[in-house]
Amino acid sequence: MILVGVHETLSSSYAFLDLFALKRPCIVDNDKSVYESYGISVGDTKVPLNVVVDRDGIIQYYNQESNITEIQIAIQRALDAP
Repeated sequence: MILVGVHETLSSSYAFLDLFALKRPCIVDNDKSVYESYGISVGDTKVPLNVVVDRDGIIQYYNQESNITEIQIAIQRALDAP
């Protein structure tokens, strides 16, 4: 899992991770280049946005709702894929 901060600073993104005791990589994507590299339309996208990307870099799950069960299933499918 990587936290991609939008409209954030690197320090505020790491503060968020620290608040929830998450030990994950973090990047700041203020120019939206990460979003755009995956074909996500930034103009129509709200945050938070949950995206699961498989080993081949293909988006397997994309949702603006935080449904933990759906996210867990998507992660498991991505991990189980050949």
